[in-house]
Amino acid sequence: MMQKITILLISYLLCISFTLPPMCMTSELKNYQCSKCATIVRSERTPSSLNCRAGGSHKWQNLGEAGQENYCCQKCGTLLENKRTPSSLGCPATGSHKWSHLGRVGDNTYQCSKCGVTIHNERTPSALGCPQGGSHRWSKLNR
Repeated sequence: MMQKITILLISYLLCISFTLPPMCMTSELKNYQCSKCATIVRSERTPSSLNCRAGGSHKWQNLGEAGQENYCCQKCGTLLENKRTPSSLGCPATGSHKWSHLGRVGDNTYQCSKCGVTIHNERTPSALGCPQGGSHRWSKLNR
């Protein structure tokens, strides 16, 4: 009788451990940018600050949750896929980002002939806020 209860308990615990999602699957990915070297990292937690290519330690800024909307900073040219408008803190070019919403992430590939940024968007991205000044000039790269 005791063996049956033990086996049932072990079976129950094994079943729970295989059906519950791991802790890492419940966290949201965030976009981080070093305000010194402009490196972008998508991670659940703040990345290591070691070995910044600009010298010393990275200075990470949490720009927000990763998502399905394309944003481009008009000042430094950083391109992000975020849930909503990213944080303006820590622009490597001027201290404060100035974000333009380009559209929803999609299967079409576009490139701006002025600034060279390439994105995947549902339809032709917004022309507003090219880092090279004025408006983006988008060309569709795939058919």
